[in-house]
Amino acid sequence: MWDSNSLELVRETLLTKSNGPQGGEERDTSWLNTKPLSFSILQEALREQYPDMTALTKTNALEICPKIKTLSLHFRGIGTLDFVWMFRSLTKLELSNNNLSTLRGIEKLTRLRWLDLSFNKIKKLSSLTELVNLEVLSLHSNQLERLERGALAPLLRLQVLSLAHNLLSNKDDIRCLRHLPLLESVTLAANPLCASNYPEFVVAHLPRLIHLDHRTIPQPLAAKAAQRFRVEVALLEAEEATAEEARQKEAQERTARSNHARAGVQGLHDSSLFNSMLAGDKNVAVMLALPGAEDVMTRFRDQLGEVCTRVFNDGLVHQKERHEELHLFNQTLQEARKNADGRGRKIVQGFDTRVGPLLEEVRALALEEEANPGSDDEGHGVRQLRTQQLANTFCEDLSDTKQLLFEVEITLSDQIQELIDQLEDNLGKSVQCFLEEAHQQLEEGRRLAYTLYCKLRDLSTKLADIVVATSTDKRTLRVFEGGDTLSAVLAKIHDRHLALIDAREDALQKHLSTWLEETLHDISREEWQRNRNRVEEVVTFTRRQEIALSTALPQDPDEFL
Repeated sequence: MWDSNSLELVRETLLTKSNGPQGGEERDTSWLNTKPLSFSILQEALREQYPDMTALTKTNALEICPKIKTLSLHFRGIGTLDFVWMFRSLTKLELSNNNLSTLRGIEKLTRLRWLDLSFNKIKKLSSLTELVNLEVLSLHSNQLERLERGALAPLLRLQVLSLAHNLLSNKDDIRCLRHLPLLESVTLAANPLCASNYPEFVVAHLPRLIHLDHRTIPQPLAAKAAQRFRVEVALLEAEEATAEEARQKEAQERTARSNHARAGVQGLHDSSLFNSMLAGDKNVAVMLALPGAEDVMTRFRDQLGEVCTRVFNDGLVHQKERHEELHLFNQTLQEARKNADGRGRKIVQGFDTRVGPLLEEVRALALEEEANPGSDDEGHGVRQLRTQQLANTFCEDLSDTKQLLFEVEITLSDQIQELIDQLEDNLGKSVQCFLEEAHQQLEEGRRLAYTLYCKLRDLSTKLADIVVATSTDKRTLRVFEGGDTLSAVLAKIHDRHLALIDAREDALQKHLSTWLEETLHDISREEWQRNRNRVEEVVTFTRRQEIALSTALPQDPDEFL
């Protein structure tokens, strides 16, 4: 957290900037000319702040810029932030005393902890939402008229906020800061909202504040403010609690919808399927107008709802079982990989232990050979023979080690493939079992649809003569005029109901089949990539050992390899 000394330093820094360059020299106003953040400006700034660093060029920019942690671009006259995205590792950025009216590009600097934007022309804060690590933010002396709702909401680590000397006139902007849990210091002086009761209003609505306008908030002021605005703050807290409850409920509903979608059973726990049977069907509307038809349709709705609910609940249980099966697979997979890695490390360690002394002897022989060039034929022959023997031993050991490492990888690959095959079999059986159960349930739904069709047909037949004789509704008369027309209408309704049930079952089957295919494909793809990486690691290890031997040998290593 920021203590009073740190806050005072911030205040002094801001005051210094507001006065511009100091001293008896004539003030340089060239920085007032608006210009984009050019590459040459960055080169100049880095040359001044990091004189020992390699000069920035367009060739090495993507290598150098990500290494910079702090950067000052104040008094540069810049109006845009064209190249700032390259500095992705920045934790502190100073952009004060420029002509910035837009912050586009700064959202890339997500590691920023300190950001100074004072003395610019900023009117909106929409680009700050990604800077979730900000602890200090200075917007002193800009042109802010409002704090847009949600503009600072993600900045949950913010501790110090300077908004002094802006155009803020609405006290609701202060309420927007209540959600910042770590906010300790705020400066709001010289804004239109600073009326006579301004300090008390701020302190009452931001009770966690320690400093206001660079002054520590005294306890008597905090107590007085709390008493004066107790009713208003209580109502605000109640509104916030209601809003938070609504947000949590919405989050839970989103999670539930997502879970239902993963299970493929979305919409089966409500009346979605039944409602789709009625939507846009004018013939059903006519049928429902008949005496007794509404009761028949209500029973069908309830019974179909029970069927769908059973499929829905079974689907969630099935989703959980699939998740547990995958979790067990991943545990077994990681254990197999861990064991294989352990065996591989032991093989490499054993190789290093064996060849370490061997390489030392080779190096010693090479040094001895260099110390006696051509003066000792007998000694040269002995050294050459011994070096040849050591090189052969090394190469044989390396070949055996390489073979052992490949055997470990082959064994692991076979083991993992067995696990994948077993997973495919288990998941395939699980999916098929659930789909068969769902089919049986939805077959009951089709039976209910047929029962509905029969009841409506019986009801319509009995009432047809009465309707034709008494009804004045031309559409109803057209429906019931003649037995063939009546049968066609009912058959059309029934066919629509069956088609919708079939479509829902097809969607469920397609979803689970696609999920199974994609899941197994992703697992196999990951295993293929892992196997490829491991083979490359063994090849690289072998090549490095060969280079180590080559380096240890005399100047003509080809004679020994």
